[in-house]
Amino acid sequence: MAVVRYYGAKPDEPDDNDKRKKYGGHEIPSGGTNVDLSHYVHHVYDQENLHSCTANALCAAYGMDLVKQSQTIAAGYYFDPSRLFLYYNTREREGSQSKDSGASIRDTVESMNGKGVCKESDWPYTVWKFNQKPPHSAYVAAVGNNLCKYERLDHKIDQFRACLKDNCPFVFGFKVYASFHNISGPKYTMQMPKAHERDGGSFERHAVVAVGYNDTKQHIKVLNSWGSDWGDNGYFYMPYQFIENRFFCFDFWKITFASEQGKPCPKDAVHFPDIVGILGNAFHPEASDFVGASRYSSCNFPLSRAFVYGNETSGSLVPPPLPFSSFDGVGASPYPPLSRVSHTPSRNLHHYHDQYDSTHGFEDDDWRYSIGPSVNHRSRAYDNDLDLYGRKRHRSHS
Repeated sequence: MAVVRYYGAKPDEPDDNDKRKKYGGHEIPSGGTNVDLSHYVHHVYDQENLHSCTANALCAAYGMDLVKQSQTIAAGYYFDPSRLFLYYNTREREGSQSKDSGASIRDTVESMNGKGVCKESDWPYTVWKFNQKPPHSAYVAAVGNNLCKYERLDHKIDQFRACLKDNCPFVFGFKVYASFHNISGPKYTMQMPKAHERDGGSFERHAVVAVGYNDTKQHIKVLNSWGSDWGDNGYFYMPYQFIENRFFCFDFWKITFASEQGKPCPKDAVHFPDIVGILGNAFHPEASDFVGASRYSSCNFPLSRAFVYGNETSGSLVPPPLPFSSFDGVGASPYPPLSRVSHTPSRNLHHYHDQYDSTHGFEDDDWRYSIGPSVNHRSRAYDNDLDLYGRKRHRSHS
């Protein structure tokens, strides 16, 4: 009996706001090179009988970056992100959360950047729960776990090779024809579609992760989401000739940086205007909560190191009756509450840098806020205690 496979990728709608990455000529690898990033793959997923390939692909790429960071950053670690959490919230963005409708890669990326992703243990991949909204605790646990740096790639083989040479996987979609299911060992290389398939044949759309290339064999190594029993332990090999063809493949997204609670982020992280929805989940459910940073992305500071709460009364923020404690990974720190400070020159607020700074500043149209001790930001020489992840915090005096 043939195994029924599921797919689920939708093409992205055109959007001029997409951040694009274009590698220069000096960044293109020379011919005859090979790259394999599969040693960063933390788990070979099986999407089972859901059209959740985009969520599976993005969670795989997210996990790859956390593994990569754990090998280069002290105290780094990784976890299995919840695919069902991401799939539900992506469909909710599209207004189809009650249906197993699949999703576009862009919407999946933006959902992960906006609402984050909790651990798989917080919202397990139980297929029949696909149309159930995850519990409040899962949204709290997702705060700070974002895909905060991603870029669209040009549809050119040299751009794909340069991306992989840059130590970054990319997620993309492709058309699946009947001949795709003929992949077999020992090479596990997909066949080019037959003429009758290209000309009016039926197909599905599927999202996968590119994790390597081989110039000698002229193929891209691809991580699928049909389990490790499929293909070459869950992988297959896509010919350059196929991936270069705009009729067959679409929507290439470079995954550059995955944010995790309590970890620093790059300065050029992608900002996503969903902070009210994010931070609202981090407050005590019985508190009357307030935050005023509608253009701020949660990936810009580690919420696990900030005691975030407050009611707006008389122009100041005061703690609610019930303190925010901890929700499986989002812990309170000994810091005072979110404090309101007057408009001051930007030099008084500093972007977070893990080695030098423990002040987290952001602003909206009316107020500028800081998260951290309510003291002079330029004279906290004593502030070099250990943070929640056991790393020293030092303050510069610029």
